[in-house]
This record gives sequence, C-alpha cells and structure tokens, in this order.
Amino acid sequence: MSIERIDKQRSGFESLLQERGIVYQVKQDKALLIAYRTTVIQLSWHDLGDRTAVRLLVPVVVEISKITPVLSLFLAETNNDLAQMNDDVLRYSFSLDTKLNAVWFEHGLLADHLDAEELYSALAAIVVTVDEYTEQIASLSGGTCFAEAISQTPPAEWRDSHD
Repeated sequence: MSIERIDKQRSGFESLLQERGIVYQVKQDKALLIAYRTTVIQLSWHDLGDRTAVRLLVPVVVEISKITPVLSLFLAETNNDLAQMNDDVLRYSFSLDTKLNAVWFEHGLLADHLDAEELYSALAAIVVTVDEYTEQIASLSGGTCFAEAISQTPPAEWRDSHD
C-alpha cells in the first residue's frame, strides 16, 4: 500500500476543497467529511495496488423499521435509472444496509488523475440525487431521514459505524 501516495492525494483534495471554500472535517482515520445543507459526504481513500480509489459515502435514511420487497425493488430500479441517465459511465448507487438498518448512497472515483471539476461535479450530483430520493426512501422504509436523525443523535455515531 502506498500510504505516501494516498496522503498526497488526500492533501490535494483538501486543497481543492479549500480553494472553493468548502468546509470539511478530517476524521481520525483521515477520511474527509463534507456537510452541505442536509447531506454529509464521507470521502475515504482505498489502495487498489497501482491505483487509488476514493469512495464517497452518504447516509440517506437510518432507523429503518421495514425492509420490504417494495423498498428493495425501488432501490434496484432507482440504481438502474441512475446508471442509464449517466450512460453507465458514472456508478452512483443506493445500498441497503440490513445490519445498521440504513440506506446509503455511494459513488467511487479513481483518485490518481481526478481534477477539481470532476470532484465538484461528483459532490453536486450526490447532493442533488440524495435530496431527490431521501423522502421517498424514508417513506418506503419507515426510516428517518439522516438529517432528522442527526438532530437527535451525534453525527459521529452514524458516520463511524459504516467504515
């Protein structure tokens, strides 16, 4: 694992965020947390040998009380629709976490040659997509929108539990 390469890329990302005035927090594990309106995006780096990936992870709905075929079908069809809208090039997807009773939104990027516009575009697409689907997912799952949950639960509890 190239810790130096990952640290250099993370530092570059931090510079990009600072240039745009985007407020972020560095977690103990060096992942970055970006809060925008009601969306919290965690960026974490993963060594793929000769490349590095950045995983963007967003808690969408928590405290799910009903996992049904309707919810599962909705998430699968939404993931398919998102893939088709992006010509299968950008893979954004919702994932159902049955252990934590939560729905997450995920996206992966190759970090090695990522430029500022690609990063900002990914962040914006994530925020817009999560905002668009959160209420419907909460309704189908009997869960709580993450933004509502963090007003009652310390954010670190949710953020740290899905690492």
